[in-house]
Amino acid sequence: MSEPQNSRDSNSRKGWFHFRKPAEHPEKIALFIARLSKLEWQGEARMASLQTLNSEVLAIAYAEVEYYYSRRVSARNTSQNLRFLAWLTATFGIMIPLAAPVLASSLYTSPASLLQYGFIAFAITGAVLVADNLFAGTQAFIRNTNTQLGIERLIMLHVIDFQTRLNKFATEGTQQSLSEAVEAVFTFADNFLSLMATETNNWQQDVRSGINELKQQVSNAQGAKKP
Repeated sequence: MSEPQNSRDSNSRKGWFHFRKPAEHPEKIALFIARLSKLEWQGEARMASLQTLNSEVLAIAYAEVEYYYSRRVSARNTSQNLRFLAWLTATFGIMIPLAAPVLASSLYTSPASLLQYGFIAFAITGAVLVADNLFAGTQAFIRNTNTQLGIERLIMLHVIDFQTRLNKFATEGTQQSLSEAVEAVFTFADNFLSLMATETNNWQQDVRSGINELKQQVSNAQGAKKP
């Protein structure tokens, strides 16, 4: 039985990375090195080796685009749910003082005794907003979206530039035109990895910010308990 056309196209686009392991899995680098070690840079093999080099680098970039897209969708859903919960609890906290006189008469208690529930609601709101920052919410959605779009931009610009250099090498066949095409792949890989490093630094800053906010809330709560 022949393989479906869409499956072949997907595998061709992803290169060796169609084995479906996570984008951050370290095995991808080992496979990348193994494939490049078989390339030949003499005679007619140079064109095929150049195209393989470019395809393997792009395969890693494609995998990261898919990874950040999936993280972007997950973060968006998390952010929406947490922000809705924050709005709900904040609204409840605002309504308690306004509705306390009516509720107090119905529940046979004093309005002041109901105010504590408003404070509890505001505390929950603050905790939810910290969770949104700490556990891949709004900031993660923004960060993942920017990273995905940044990688896609690098890919598009590189593909245009590389195709130009590839055509030049196909026409001239000189060592200089080959070196220029290889250098274009190296530049793309360097820019791509620099973007990944920037995203990691931004993620670390978001986590630290969330932890500091959580510590501040705990400190404030402990201070409120003291007489």
